[in-house]
Amino acid sequence: MRRQVEGEEEHRKEDRGPRFAVEDVHIDTTKNGHLTLRQTSGPALGSVTVNVAGDGVHGSAVITKDASGGWDLHYKDSIEIGSLAAGGTATLHFELERLPVATILLHLDCRSADSTDSWYRSVATTVDPLSEYRRRPPG
Repeated sequence: MRRQVEGEEEHRKEDRGPRFAVEDVHIDTTKNGHLTLRQTSGPALGSVTVNVAGDGVHGSAVITKDASGGWDLHYKDSIEIGSLAAGGTATLHFELERLPVATILLHLDCRSADSTDSWYRSVATTVDPLSEYRRRPPG
């Protein structure tokens, strides 16, 4: 009986948790892009960490100086976007290795702003870098 009650409470906690959607995906001709992540429902979050994944998809580019004084480009796949609440948005930047259609996976580690609750969520979106150009009228 105790396990059943604990299981039901865990299910209720998951149901009360945050929900997300991806909006406004944009890719430019250099394979750089950005998207808007919106929290559609759920409690206020004190912190959200996003891991950007997908075949040929990288998170935000980070440029640092290397030991020889040159520049080193690498990607930060885990991005801390801070606090968020229902209706709130965050812009995430990413880069594609190539320009065909790609699926971007966002894995979110969410921590409640006012309790010790935490949730793990995943959101996926398909991006077609050429779709904006295909929709343009000729001429």
